[in-house]
Amino acid sequence: MSEKHTPGPWHTDESTGLIPVFILPNGTDDTRFAVGRAEFQNYHPDGIEAAKAECRANARLIASAPRLKSDNETLLYALEWLVREIKSNDGYGMKGALAAAEGAIAKAKA
Repeated sequence: MSEKHTPGPWHTDESTGLIPVFILPNGTDDTRFAVGRAEFQNYHPDGIEAAKAECRANARLIASAPRLKSDNETLLYALEWLVREIKSNDGYGMKGALAAAEGAIAKAKA
């Protein structure tokens, strides 16, 4: 199956201190190849600096998406093994955790 998104890892370019913050594939700083960008709204209850800080935090969260997806796939593999070992005795709620992980990964792949 081919990926539907630009392969990670991604990083943010916060070097200029300007907004928007671009989310770029590793290996490039050219904004023409950005996979996304985070901007801020002019209104923020805590002022413009808080809005800019939130924008930068959002960009870092978006840039971490490929790694989060990969880490969740690893976790899913471990949970699948654990559920097989537990079999029908699910006193630890692993089947629910497994279903949640599967749903999150499916959503990321959609």
